[in-house]
Amino acid sequence: MLKKLLKHEIKATSRLFLPLYLALLIFAFINRFLNPMMQVNTSDTSVSVSINAHEMLSAFSVMIYIALIIGTFVMTLVITVQRFYRNLLGEEGYLMFTLPVKTWMHIVSKLLVSMIWVFSSFLTTFCSILILIHDKGIIEQIFQILNALKDFLGYGTVILIPLLILIWVAANISMIYSAISLGQLFESHKLIISFGMYCALYFVFQGISALFILLFRNTLFASFFSLSVPTPQDIKTLLLSFSLLLTIFASVNFTITNLILKKRLNLD
Repeated sequence: MLKKLLKHEIKATSRLFLPLYLALLIFAFINRFLNPMMQVNTSDTSVSVSINAHEMLSAFSVMIYIALIIGTFVMTLVITVQRFYRNLLGEEGYLMFTLPVKTWMHIVSKLLVSMIWVFSSFLTTFCSILILIHDKGIIEQIFQILNALKDFLGYGTVILIPLLILIWVAANISMIYSAISLGQLFESHKLIISFGMYCALYFVFQGISALFILLFRNTLFASFFSLSVPTPQDIKTLLLSFSLLLTIFASVNFTITNLILKKRLNLD
């Protein structure tokens, strides 16, 4: 049943994201040809007007491209909130919770699809920048940097970096879900209260993270607080520690969301 929920969620959201991604790539391709400066030295008025028109068109295209990048990430956040709130806590919640599906499956389907679109948005933006730059050597340089990191840190430590990013994204999305769920416990001003809950959760988890660092500054993180250069093992310990901490945060937020939707659901 989880597979069906994922399929439905991807189908519903792809209609919003795919056209935006396509537009972003198209405008990156357009800017690739419009941005190069025209090297023309002439006093001909017609040429001057042509250059000015080119510059105006180029500036307009760049503005649209930047707006599309901003819009991509804003839409990713908005859709993450909207799909969870409307489908599970709004009017659609009556239908969703009549399905023979466990509560945690609803949450997991929303979480996984939101993560897919977060990474898709970053990947599409990155690809659009590569199209815009149009430098064949940049891909080679990226692989050289990755190989240098692998040689210095070791393959196992390098793998921890994308893993940490993955857990970080999951922890942040689950915190949004937890805040929305806590907000719906109140009778009125649910969205405003949800925002307040998010801020509260954010500061609590930031405080726990700071306390965690202070408690282990002389053991796990000693090299980062001294003048010595961190060793690959020190960096690996840091990545593992924060991966574990973020996993705990994500688990706490997921548990809060699951319990509220299961025991204290309020669709009024």
